[in-house]
Amino acid sequence: MSGSLQQMRMAAEERVRRGVAWWTGELHAMLPWQGRTDPARAPVVLDYGGSTATLVLAGRGGGEPRRVEIDAGRPGESRAAVQAALRAAGQGRDVVLRLAPALLLEADISLPPAAGRAMRPILTNQLERLVPLPAADVDFEYRVAPGRGAERSLDVHLTIVRKATVAEALGLARALGLDPQAII
Repeated sequence: MSGSLQQMRMAAEERVRRGVAWWTGELHAMLPWQGRTDPARAPVVLDYGGSTATLVLAGRGGGEPRRVEIDAGRPGESRAAVQAALRAAGQGRDVVLRLAPALLLEADISLPPAAGRAMRPILTNQLERLVPLPAADVDFEYRVAPGRGAERSLDVHLTIVRKATVAEALGLARALGLDPQAII
């Protein structure tokens, strides 16, 4: 008798564990992505590749994400499918734009340690030397490599994108009825 009671108790504990895991997954999915640390893990991401795009909706409770393929040249044809997917997933219009690596230029530069106080203006002045585009036509972000003790230079990694590319991605998102919150 005690063996079957033990099995029933273990089965009940397992059901409670699974129920709690499901509920915390649902609560996590309801959190606004802005409150999370990594925008790349937002519940709704629009992957933009120039002529094509894909809307990626995170799966509830860690399930497989849903993807909606979009012809970037004809957003009107995809708008209804995008809106239906958002409703089915219980998501709002907020989206994170993720640009394809092929649309980005990357460069590395070493600067003196004193450059850390005015990094952005210094990098803006260096852009035309680094990329084959006028500095006025591009946007950039940078990351300074972690220090290695007594350094004589700062190693900086630049990610550069044409302003026109950003405008195209934002325009596509808005044409699809989305509200872009960040670009990564």
